[in-house]
Amino acid sequence: MRETRSTDGSGNHRWPIVILSIIVVLLASAAAECRPQMPTGIEKPFILFLDSYHTNYPWSINVRSGVRERLQAEIPATRLAIEYMDTKHHATETLFPILADLFERKYGTHPPAVIIASDNNALNFVATYRRRIFPDVPVVFCGINDFKESMLAGQTHITGVVEAASFRQTIALALDLHPEASAIYSIAGSALTTRIHIRELADAATDFKDRVEFLEIHERSLSEFAVALETIPSTGIILWLGLYRDTTGAVLSLKEAFTFIRAHTDRPIYTMWSQNLPYCVSGVMISGQEQGRQAAAMAARILAGESATDIPIVRESPNVPMFNYVELGRLHIPMDALPPDADIINQPPPSFYFQNRQYIWAALGVIAVLSVLVAALTTLNVLSFARKSDGTADAHDLADLMDQTIDLASTDYDLKKQFDFRHIRVIRDYDLHLSRVPCEAAKIQQVLLNILRNGAEAMQMKWRTIQKPKNGEGPRFIIRLEDEPENDRVRIEIADNGPGMDEKCRNRVFEPFFTTKPTNQGTGLGLSVSYFIVTENHGGQMMVESIPDVGTTFIIHLPLHRQTAP
Repeated sequence: MRETRSTDGSGNHRWPIVILSIIVVLLASAAAECRPQMPTGIEKPFILFLDSYHTNYPWSINVRSGVRERLQAEIPATRLAIEYMDTKHHATETLFPILADLFERKYGTHPPAVIIASDNNALNFVATYRRRIFPDVPVVFCGINDFKESMLAGQTHITGVVEAASFRQTIALALDLHPEASAIYSIAGSALTTRIHIRELADAATDFKDRVEFLEIHERSLSEFAVALETIPSTGIILWLGLYRDTTGAVLSLKEAFTFIRAHTDRPIYTMWSQNLPYCVSGVMISGQEQGRQAAAMAARILAGESATDIPIVRESPNVPMFNYVELGRLHIPMDALPPDADIINQPPPSFYFQNRQYIWAALGVIAVLSVLVAALTTLNVLSFARKSDGTADAHDLADLMDQTIDLASTDYDLKKQFDFRHIRVIRDYDLHLSRVPCEAAKIQQVLLNILRNGAEAMQMKWRTIQKPKNGEGPRFIIRLEDEPENDRVRIEIADNGPGMDEKCRNRVFEPFFTTKPTNQGTGLGLSVSYFIVTENHGGQMMVESIPDVGTTFIIHLPLHRQTAP
């Protein structure tokens, strides 16, 4: 549990915030004075993305992914600058003046071409400080709850995408799947957006007042929430509105909030936001990624010369029913009870493969080892496998190759070892303007998959022994893709937070047949083959950095220009 802090006007806890704001302003001022100034006329236009929340917040990740995807498709040459406002952890009345001073220093003399404001707090900030910091800059908003025209009072050159939660459709769906339900319990903390959801629910609930009772578990301390959750009867179901902050000021991550609820009740939970689905049964969902795509498309139209005033606001969210296969099974809800257009997550593979996949993979592993050994004996050179090439080195989008490989790894889990890649958090940090790389796609994917599998198994060994990770931590990859134009190459970085390696293992990790796994669980060829695919087949570099008990990072450099392999 994070440290609880008071958010009222008393006490000395405000002094660190004041001091921090002064330091930020001074540093920004010094940077602005030291930075070489370019004539405004030759600076490339850029888009400023104002995110209400923080970099690891699932909704923010989804919106950001949609924005990047659409911008890359429509205007790849445009730079995207991102500012995280972190309003889940800090009160806006204290935070906004600090951010206004900082943003005025950063963008006052070189403003963005377009602003994308994600969620209500970002829009409120823009509406309050736009005239001072961003005069005449067009604005596109997305993810706005409880949208009203009054939010745009006095604003010009502004458009966007409304986030309209499907309360009525979700309630109707929940009651169809639970005809025995007598009451719906809404869970709501103290955040601003959560209070908006409370008002929206009250309006929708009037349509069902003769069918079910609506009871509120709202704005309490965590201990009071716990008591109320434990009193929910077997005929009650839960509607999630958001529990990110309680009345004492305690802040919870998404995972921490749902873990807390699950510790005090086993009742089914319904939601209207897709990032919550891994913890819930179902709902008619808002897609953060689609919100980001539509906002980015509007920004592209503005950069192409269209006026924001002429682009109509999108007032209908493209929401769809979604279901969690694991929760459906836990609650014994039959698949034929679902609507035909349902999206279902966490479905297992086909039954034969699902039941026998460990034997299939074991057989394939034996075949692969025998094949490599035959090649090694034929030449007494095991590295000849990596050197063979079909000479096909077309230019590929490295971000696409990485995402495809992550999808492949996500289907790779071992029931015997209780290992499931899908339980690993993957943080993607891709350069928006990443250059296409001349490479053999299948071999590079083999390299990436070897690294992901090794890291996943190492993290599983570490994190399965930790019962209560600190601050909601758990196994995670951080994957970075970025251009290094000064060296005419692209850098791939895959970092895990597993057990790490000591110096002896780190120095031998690319040696053929070297492995730290039991004799029946690894051949020691994966990383050595990967090393030679990178260095021999692609003229690149591959290295490893590792700190015991902290984690391991594999770094790959691939050249942007090279001769096709003979």
